[in-house]
Amino acid sequence: MSQSSECARPHRRGFDFCASAVFLCTQRAQSVGGCAMRGCPLLLWRPETCQNPAPFCRGFAAQGFTAVSVVSRAVTKTTFFDENLIERVLWQFTMKEQRANAIPATCRYARYSANPTPTPRPVKINESDRTMNFEEKIATHYGHGNLTAAIRSGLQAQGITPEQASVEDLGPVDEFHIGGRAATVHFFDQIDLSETSKALDIGCGLGGAARYAAHSFGSQIEGIDLTPEYVETGGALCQWVGLSDKVNLSVASALSMPFESGDFDIAYMMHVGMNIEDKRALFKEVARVLKPGGTFAIYDIMRSNDEDLVYPVPWASSAETCCLAGPATYRAALEEGGFVVRQENDRRDFAIDFFEKMKKANAGQKSPPPLGLHVLMQQTTAEKIPNMIANLQAGRIKPVEIYAVKQ
Repeated sequence: MSQSSECARPHRRGFDFCASAVFLCTQRAQSVGGCAMRGCPLLLWRPETCQNPAPFCRGFAAQGFTAVSVVSRAVTKTTFFDENLIERVLWQFTMKEQRANAIPATCRYARYSANPTPTPRPVKINESDRTMNFEEKIATHYGHGNLTAAIRSGLQAQGITPEQASVEDLGPVDEFHIGGRAATVHFFDQIDLSETSKALDIGCGLGGAARYAAHSFGSQIEGIDLTPEYVETGGALCQWVGLSDKVNLSVASALSMPFESGDFDIAYMMHVGMNIEDKRALFKEVARVLKPGGTFAIYDIMRSNDEDLVYPVPWASSAETCCLAGPATYRAALEEGGFVVRQENDRRDFAIDFFEKMKKANAGQKSPPPLGLHVLMQQTTAEKIPNMIANLQAGRIKPVEIYAVKQ
């Protein structure tokens, strides 16, 4: 690796810091070697379309960079290198292409070292850092890379242009939960939505349920999700079907929502709790943004017993990001958060029947339909769906609806 005796780039805020933005998808480690001196850190940024930066990170490691950590609003621990090598980064930057006050979704920070075997340094990670790191893993898990174009292609394969698309046309791909549209209809039939309702969709994904609610009941829906690509694609889908005035989607954490207290009449989440470990904190935050007497509806996959799950499944590639809990845990957390549980529905039989019908409908098909959940999960679909069905049939999991009211 070529290297200069001193860094020619300006340093920021008193740090020995080489502030170079590098698109990992298009440039290699060697291309930045000339601006790195021994001990000079390098800040790297990649676009969200680069879903797997690991090969690029390894390339930097091969060139003498010894530590890589993730920066996104807070500094968290690495997923690619020994966490003892991580250094705290206090300087944050905003690319000109980003919105004002925005920070790139994922940054990489590396240090070139003259010592090939540096002394490990202890790293203290606080709870907010751990939460951020976990949420980044969740967002990465659901990333696709070219989702809007994939859905557009699926529509065009059926002779439908985006401008002609309807809420029903998008149903096979934007209802990412067991039972699809049928489950959504059953779920919302038990919620008192109307044209005057302001509702919150927690973990909205592509916004399929939000569009259904806005289209069917005329309600105003705010949706939040951790995955930027889902929010971006969901916004495009809202435009396609003419619901941008009724449905607004944004990137946010369910544990710290960007809304005023008492802002919503109704809140709901569908297949979201499986990726949120702290149910008590979640439900307290939901209670905060709901008006007194507001309804909170849940349709989640929950634990039925203590047996280990077969992985991967649609919501988690391993137990590391799987936060399943049983109905009793949900009820206790809801009550602690200030809710009264009004109704609970075990939907296991419905789920088994749904998958049996799906199997029969797909029998003899040489290829999957143009639109479906396989568009979201891509090549992992062949593993994740059968594993989920196996876990369901073995009694390890079941979908459950819970309806509660804020006191």
